[in-house]
Amino acid sequence: MKIQWLGHACFAVTLENGKTVVTDPFDQSVGYPQPDLTADYVTVSHQHFDHNAVKK
Repeated sequence: MKIQWLGHACFAVTLENGKTVVTDPFDQSVGYPQPDLTADYVTVSHQHFDHNAVKK
């Protein structure tokens, strides 16, 4: 398993099977660079722009 911090509360977790889980994706207004990745699964802890930017 590989865990990578992407900024704010967002992490990418790459599992041993190659699947990627992204937690709490943020939008560009947060101030961190937007990660360029594709997730197999996305989790959102709550409905706020800095935790639920699930659209690409």
